[in-house]
Amino acid sequence: MIGYVLLVVIAVGLGTLVFTYLKIYLPNDKPVCPSNVAVSIEQSSCSNGIVKVQLMNRGLFNLDGTYIRIGEKDREFRELLNSENVRFTDYFDTKGLPPGNIWPRDGIPRSYDFTGDGSYILEVEPALFIDDEWVLCNEAIIKQDIECGIDYLWINIIKPGLIENQGDVPIEIEFDGLGTLSQCSYNITDTSGENLFGSEVNINDCDDNKHYNGIHNLNSGNYLINAHAEDVDGNKETKSEGFEVLQGEFILNSPTSNLYEYIDTVLDSNGNVLLDYDFNYLATSCRVELFDPFGISIQRINQCVYNYNMPPSFFDVDSKDGNYELDFTNRDNGALVFTTSFGVEVDPDFELSSSVRGPDECDIDLDYVIWERKYELLPEEDYECYIDHIFNGNGQGLYYITPCFESTSGTYNFEDLANGQHEFMGHVEDVDGRIGTDTLILDINGGVNCNDPDGGIEPTSYPT
Repeated sequence: MIGYVLLVVIAVGLGTLVFTYLKIYLPNDKPVCPSNVAVSIEQSSCSNGIVKVQLMNRGLFNLDGTYIRIGEKDREFRELLNSENVRFTDYFDTKGLPPGNIWPRDGIPRSYDFTGDGSYILEVEPALFIDDEWVLCNEAIIKQDIECGIDYLWINIIKPGLIENQGDVPIEIEFDGLGTLSQCSYNITDTSGENLFGSEVNINDCDDNKHYNGIHNLNSGNYLINAHAEDVDGNKETKSEGFEVLQGEFILNSPTSNLYEYIDTVLDSNGNVLLDYDFNYLATSCRVELFDPFGISIQRINQCVYNYNMPPSFFDVDSKDGNYELDFTNRDNGALVFTTSFGVEVDPDFELSSSVRGPDECDIDLDYVIWERKYELLPEEDYECYIDHIFNGNGQGLYYITPCFESTSGTYNFEDLANGQHEFMGHVEDVDGRIGTDTLILDINGGVNCNDPDGGIEPTSYPT
């Protein structure tokens, strides 16, 4: 009897040792958020039932979304403000919020309904896709105290941020109040506190929900925008925001267009890159060279002077996708005074991703995003915008995407996909014959209910 008990004790002990060893030493394939992920709260406010938030990506990776929460300081539970959409949808064309960029993209803080009153904690948790899996970065959560209440007056300054060239600086201010506004004004001061205008700039037609836009020509330096408001009852409000203007040897401006994906700059409707610049004031002449993705000089201007008007045809780079380099050389001393690189992508693009819905691991959400670039996509009747579904090597059929133009996104919700290998191949083509594709392979190994090869969505038969 004692020997039997000893055998049981030894078996249990060995089992515990084996389990501990396997738990510690076997690799964990679950994606982990990188350590260099960081986000900051650039602007926040909470008044009159509205929380406003502006964020910046301070890390080294593109971010696909964030969870913005608010709650009382002494409670663990916090309400998710952006429950309707945690993705950075305004950055789909760059495949996430790039490092150093502001969200929302238009610079205007995003507004959320919240009826709390008092002291709260505002919390932001970044997230991103890793190997097509949605990963929350709980080690990168940031928190900030925020006061919520009723304001009789409020001012929101859309600060211009870091201006990379001296010149015209946009000023944008929002005024609002519970009563009737009687006066709105602002000034701009430098680091010494001197008012650059000498007095207040009064804003005409100052009424409730006033949105003011202005432009001022400023030299390099650090500045403060100081805005003031007053209503007919004598309530007053003041707010300030700082920004910096840098002196640059060149000012590079490129138009934005929804027809192109861009890396650092974009093409215009003729397939050119538009460039405006101020040349280094120390130089009296310059040489400009454009190098293609293979490092070959394809365009050159040997003489250019201050405020030279660059011909758009200089940047006719439609034929080759890739990274181009632009060099400005001071011809007075032969020194390379400025160089910049920009990427050009003309082909359309198709991107597939997926997420699991449900405990059986065979309820799948298949997400797709399509980008049109220089050329229009082929019309629907040409059947060139679709997802091909292949199950265990056998073609199931096509899912045609309609409408398919410019930037299109959507989701197919599959249920009870059959166990085995499912291959989804996205295909899009434009009128110039350029093609964008993407392939996503899913290995389903679920329960007995995972038995539908089409996942409840019957595809269209292949055209004959």
